[in-house]
Amino acid sequence: MGDGQSSCRSGESFFSDGQAHDSVIIDTAANAAAEEENATKLAGAPGNIKTKMAGREKPFWQEQEGDKVATSIGVIEAMLEKDDLSAGQQEDLKYVLRTLQKSKGHRSSIQCALIDAKNKYSDVDGTIAYLAEFGAVEVMEVRKKRGLKDVVKGVRFAMGLSKSVQKKRATNIITEDDQDRRWAQHIQSWDDFNIFEASSICGPNLLERVTLTVIVRSNLLEHFGISRTRITQFLCAIESQYKANAYHNALHAADTTQTVFVMIQALRSGVITELEQLTMLIASACHDVGHPGVTNNFRIAAMDEGALIYNDRSINENMHCSLTFRTLQEGDCSFTEPFTRKQFSAVRKLLIEIILSTDMAFHFTKLDALKNMVAEKSAELGTWDSLTPVINMMVHAADVSNPAKPQYVATKWGDLVSEEFFAQGDEERKFGFDISPMCNRFTVVKSESQRGFMDFIVGPIFEQLNALVDVSTALSNIQANKDYWKAQSELAKKAKEAEQKAIELAKR
Repeated sequence: MGDGQSSCRSGESFFSDGQAHDSVIIDTAANAAAEEENATKLAGAPGNIKTKMAGREKPFWQEQEGDKVATSIGVIEAMLEKDDLSAGQQEDLKYVLRTLQKSKGHRSSIQCALIDAKNKYSDVDGTIAYLAEFGAVEVMEVRKKRGLKDVVKGVRFAMGLSKSVQKKRATNIITEDDQDRRWAQHIQSWDDFNIFEASSICGPNLLERVTLTVIVRSNLLEHFGISRTRITQFLCAIESQYKANAYHNALHAADTTQTVFVMIQALRSGVITELEQLTMLIASACHDVGHPGVTNNFRIAAMDEGALIYNDRSINENMHCSLTFRTLQEGDCSFTEPFTRKQFSAVRKLLIEIILSTDMAFHFTKLDALKNMVAEKSAELGTWDSLTPVINMMVHAADVSNPAKPQYVATKWGDLVSEEFFAQGDEERKFGFDISPMCNRFTVVKSESQRGFMDFIVGPIFEQLNALVDVSTALSNIQANKDYWKAQSELAKKAKEAEQKAIELAKR
């Protein structure tokens, strides 16, 4: 992964950024883990472990093995008594603690006596050093659930915490200060949450933070037993693959995810299952990953690699799905491990369906299908055999919801969309392609294009959804934005008329 992952907050876990003096410990633990994976016969062999770890300065390691385990356990238990630890930090440290405790039990011949570390942190550095060594030891009882890479993460977690303990200050990785809390204060609100303000606070990790926040607030991690660390790694990896487009970027994905979260809370009837909620939120975060900043039609005209791979059919959307599941297959990102095979199959099927449904080529077909379902089954979702049609439309609506936001937010999004579309139009002009609708910077009238988009696309979606989801605020915003752009259009018309009159007077 790129820089996007290295700067990630890691779900408020204890990752450490660029601490050079700790690199030897991390590298040693990571290398030991790699060696262990490539040579399983070394697992649990004390002689081999000692050989691999030989030649290193280790004053703390002069203690007996049992004392080192006991000291580490005591220090971590003391760490866990801190009041300012987040749930994710506690989970990470508890994993390291369980690993050490199982190790102590595994070595039954060792007499371990816990030292008094409850109220002091003088052995933090030693504990970190020991955890680095421990990262090279494979405890068979633990391997059933976690691998050595997880132990190495534990080393990183403890390092991050030691910096907090020793310096008595917060770091930008593990804290959630007053400013951080404020950015998410209105995350359940349609109008009060401003994605641009949130971006100015959260910086490059906005998508990860928004998505993780709404998933946590939906109690989905606890419900499925999902590792906070792994899902955060997944989200960071996804975020790093978004390109720096004017519009189709990680900021847009975060906005879509927050909007879907609000809509889920606003369902008028029926129940969307926890598995469906999680899939909707993950699909929203991933629905434009890797977007090249041009439309499917542009890629078809250019006959680029994606057009050849996906045979001109939903090129971008198929690519988004593929990147999502390729990322999920990476070891540190596979947060779906607790799922049964049936659950994973259901998630994969629905996630692909959701993302493919964001292709505007299917807009009218999907909207008509939803209208027919409401006419046939009524607006009572509890009577529907499947909620997939409404789920698809909710995410699609969130994807194009910019004109349904307050005017100051909608206008900003409109500028960004135009910037990206005009850039595509410039490329089309350069290559001799037909210039796509709304992409010609010399002919598009912004006020007219915005009103047309609301009249024919966004308005009908939210009008239909309002029978199923309370989107009355969105409808009010759409009307207000229509009025705004109508006024802008009239002003522009009057200005043009005045200019024409001035030209005619000058000719006389």
